[in-house]
Amino acid sequence: MCLDVNSQVHSGGIVPNRAVVLVISVAADLSQDRLSAIMCYASCFIREVDVSEVTLLDGCRFLSYMEGPMSGVSATYLRCLRSTSHTELVLLGRGRIGPRRLAYWPMCCQRVARERCCDLHVRVRPVLRSALAGRRRQ
Repeated sequence: MCLDVNSQVHSGGIVPNRAVVLVISVAADLSQDRLSAIMCYASCFIREVDVSEVTLLDGCRFLSYMEGPMSGVSATYLRCLRSTSHTELVLLGRGRIGPRRLAYWPMCCQRVARERCCDLHVRVRPVLRSALAGRRRQ
């Protein structure tokens, strides 16, 4: 049997990878120290649940991409929903993916100019919809 190294195996068979892309509004009073603590906790958490995540921050919003096994992505998404550091969360896309794009990367948060993040948000949404729609047809 040939296995994709980017999928996990459990007693029921191969577990496909999932991905989620979010835009999260940051609480206005979020200090640099609090942001560092959040990122440190998130990094530890995603490592435990075998999820890779990249986050862009424009000062008032996170654009976050996470991937991994469904159980880990679901747990990470729920952690985001429950966070009190966010004021709004917009789900841009989610679905089954093939090989992981960021397999086993440590958590990374990169600051970007607000215009750049807005531009990425506008460009990412239709690409995700198209990719996820293609997956559903297969």
